[in-house]
Amino acid sequence: MCGRYGLTGADVEVVSGEVWLLLVANLHTIRDPKALPGWLTTTTRNECLMLLRHKKRQLPSDHEIAAETEPQAEAEASLLARERRDAVRHAVARLPEREQKLLSMLFSDPPTPYATISSVLGMPIGAIGPTRMRCLNKLRSYVTVDSALSGGAA
Repeated sequence: MCGRYGLTGADVEVVSGEVWLLLVANLHTIRDPKALPGWLTTTTRNECLMLLRHKKRQLPSDHEIAAETEPQAEAEASLLARERRDAVRHAVARLPEREQKLLSMLFSDPPTPYATISSVLGMPIGAIGPTRMRCLNKLRSYVTVDSALSGGAA
């Protein structure tokens, strides 16, 4: 939801914190648990709009002024970040399914405990770290090779 309003980084954290505080304060008013997702969506949207209105009232810093004068640099940085994400996604898709699942579990938020990974994948706990390193090395080589073939930078 915050992304729809162009919020990133610390602004997202501020909105998220406000929404959760409001939820704790108003939980008693939500009678139907099925209404919670709608309440969260509406409250998040309202908090995003409130933050944006508040930011418009503030004087821009030198950093913000510089950012406004360099929209091309910002667009290029955004394009490079998107290309990097796409390259990594493509590289992950080339991994065997078991390795994709391992990386997904390791990099989930919060990370899946090694004991759970061991159980789900039938892998000794002591093999998880070395397997992760091999997977990451494969990803690096895939991204490097794909980048060299496409003439881009990864």
